[in-house]
Amino acid sequence: MTHSRVTIEPSGEVAYALQVSSSDLSEALALPSHRAATVREIRTGEDRLFEYFLARLRIEADGAPCPIERRGAGNVEDTEIKAELRFVGRCSAKARAVDIVYDVFFDHDPQHMGILELTHAGNKAHFEFTSSARRYRVDRLAAAPGQRPLEVAGLAALLLATAAITTKGWLVRRRRKPEGVAGRAPN
Repeated sequence: MTHSRVTIEPSGEVAYALQVSSSDLSEALALPSHRAATVREIRTGEDRLFEYFLARLRIEADGAPCPIERRGAGNVEDTEIKAELRFVGRCSAKARAVDIVYDVFFDHDPQHMGILELTHAGNKAHFEFTSSARRYRVDRLAAAPGQRPLEVAGLAALLLATAAITTKGWLVRRRRKPEGVAGRAPN
């Protein structure tokens, strides 16, 4: 499991910090066997780590890729050793939608999960990347990250309610149809 902390700024800057367990770094660091990386290997392998993970992570604004700038790497030690990669996506401040596209480890482990903690306009959202959910979209005009703008959400709710009422009415009319009588049921 990986952990991503992302902050989307009004300027369009997307600050990203990715934490990966040292036990999941053997391929990225080209270690001779599948084992946990040491703190030294994490520190000296910074270029390899960025190359590996930035090939599998994208930040997009309105469908266009945002340029990525590396901000540094290090290790975090809590209950286990983790590598932490920090980078920034330079997206347009005018972009309405910002997507985080995550394609890490799914080719080797379809059960892998990436935890996303996203902050935008003072609101926080949490999301789990899985092999079937690799993209998280933030509508920057929405009330909270990952939501549609209120006017769109209200319209969608109205359309769904109308469809439900129409379908219910159709089902009720079908049930009233007398047995053995062909044709339409009376209204």
